[in-house]
Amino acid sequence: MNILVSKFYTVSDHSKWYNDRSSEENLEQNYEAMKDILIESAKRHLIDLDDVIIHTDIVKDIRHGFVKHFEEIYELWKQGHNILYCDLDVVFTKPIRVFGEFSDFMMFNHTDPRSTTHDKWNLHFGDFFNCGVRYYPQSMEQSVWDIGIARMKNFDYERWDSEQVVYNEMMWSQTRTVGEDDTKTKTINSVEHYHNPHFAYQLLNYPPTPQLDEWNGCALKDAAIVHVHGSRGSADRLAIMHELNNGEISILARVYWRNHPSKPEELNCKDYVLTGTKADIDLRLRRAIGKYGYVKVETAEVKDEEIKAQSTITL
Repeated sequence: MNILVSKFYTVSDHSKWYNDRSSEENLEQNYEAMKDILIESAKRHLIDLDDVIIHTDIVKDIRHGFVKHFEEIYELWKQGHNILYCDLDVVFTKPIRVFGEFSDFMMFNHTDPRSTTHDKWNLHFGDFFNCGVRYYPQSMEQSVWDIGIARMKNFDYERWDSEQVVYNEMMWSQTRTVGEDDTKTKTINSVEHYHNPHFAYQLLNYPPTPQLDEWNGCALKDAAIVHVHGSRGSADRLAIMHELNNGEISILARVYWRNHPSKPEELNCKDYVLTGTKADIDLRLRRAIGKYGYVKVETAEVKDEEIKAQSTITL
């Protein structure tokens, strides 16, 4: 199966994020709303998605949550699934195909800062990638997992982004067989192999500047998956997710009404194509139901451009 995975843990101690978030208002409520946007946008845009799994539990702090979720994803991967992990502060903005597109463990874009050193583990990454969007294909090597398993057993809880360090070590360790001799391998150390910013635009500030688009390697308007960095303030970042999720879409709405009150089982129906933001379409449908007395409305997103062009009806 192709599964989107995230985590929504109840965190007992909020002081172990990048900053102490113990006093941040509505932190849990904001992340719950982010979760809903992540799921709704993925179901609209993530091609060949079979299921969504949000792991829940109670953890001591977010850093212990990182270790726990590593284990949960690993157990899920061993069952034979392709897994796309996204942080809750990720929104899908365009149709995109991830499943089946990559044979290696993938992250897709740099983080801020773009390079780092982990002295305790004697590691340095000249290209340090963000782990908020990660793809675990069934074809990835067990040896890549083994690197992470070893690190998680002796995790560095003192450093905020130790999780990200582990995933970078895993990703940059991957090798390719060269030639006919299976014992000859080479490390996949090309940034171009991994760097696909359309799959993980890092929205460090909003609205984006030309400099931020250049930093990412693509414009926000061209990206299909956007990471809004909720740790920089959940309320503001939630508002950005709402705005990004309300891009223009086309919906096929099939409305039903009764022929006559004395024959409630007899229904007429008609199809309308509505174009606008999701919020705008929802409002128009609610108003139409109240105005015309529709007894049922069925909706589906329209991706066929010819059908969209037929939209001359307003509700």
